[in-house]
Amino acid sequence: MSAQVKHVDDYWKNPSFARRYVFTNVRGIQENDGAREFSATCFMAQMQGVQYLCPEPTSILDIGAGHGTRAANLRASLGCRVVAADYSDPMLEEATRIAAMLPETHRPEIVKADAYDLPFADGEFDVAVCYGLLMSMEFPARADIMRVVKYGLVAIEECEASMTPDQRDAWLIVKNKTFPGRIFWHDYVKVFGLYRQIVYNPLPVGESWSLGTPPAYARIIVVKEPFNA
Repeated sequence: MSAQVKHVDDYWKNPSFARRYVFTNVRGIQENDGAREFSATCFMAQMQGVQYLCPEPTSILDIGAGHGTRAANLRASLGCRVVAADYSDPMLEEATRIAAMLPETHRPEIVKADAYDLPFADGEFDVAVCYGLLMSMEFPARADIMRVVKYGLVAIEECEASMTPDQRDAWLIVKNKTFPGRIFWHDYVKVFGLYRQIVYNPLPVGESWSLGTPPAYARIIVVKEPFNA
């Protein structure tokens, strides 16, 4: 990817980048034990977070859903309505292609939607989830997510607070040199300062990880109820 790319849209709305991202991400989980184990860890953390907020959800929004496989897993596991929303036409095309290969009971609804201005009613979903969305947003505090949920948000994000020095050095290379303009630092306590929240840092990376410096993701649970309720 050229170092001239400076804006997050230049990645996610680029068909070539979207295809390469999906191929690397999905195939990596299929073929690499470490990636598969970490993906399972993240999904388990996401599921636990969803059921912490709402033990029996009837509707979930996966915002920034990308290729839609995590939304498909939620749909298959919980059997409720799951909407996979993304603002990128190329990513939505990939999600649609993948969903077409799945059993109908595993297919999420696929919707074009921008996290800053969601086309959903107030409280339409019990819970929202996201994976790597907030770190791809320049202004996550302006996101429309909390308006459309009843109970809260479960976010899986790579953040500085959960990094070792080696992880931070590796991540800075990705942030500043490999994909300049695609990734942002955020203090999620400030981003969601109006809401009660629980933050678990970091998500564990198993010994089977063999793809270089391990990632440093955290699960962030944001509870809709404000402090002054």
